[in-house]
Amino acid sequence: MIVSFHGYNELHIEHILELALEEMRQVIWPLWPDMLESDVVVGHTCIARFRNTPWDLSGPNVQQYVISLSVNELVYLLLS
Repeated sequence: MIVSFHGYNELHIEHILELALEEMRQVIWPLWPDMLESDVVVGHTCIARFRNTPWDLSGPNVQQYVISLSVNELVYLLLS
């Protein structure tokens, strides 16, 4: 699984299995209180677009940075 950030609100997860994607939808996506704009799967790549700017440290959502760090730790635990 390869995770990459695009812009301030888009996350690409490549080579993801269906079971892992369902777990991310249930556990990780709800951590962002503004929710998702879209969650599209193309082949084995999930493109998740979040509302607002979850990882823009100069924007109004800077407090969400702590949640983003927790998400990274959770992804690491899911992959281990």
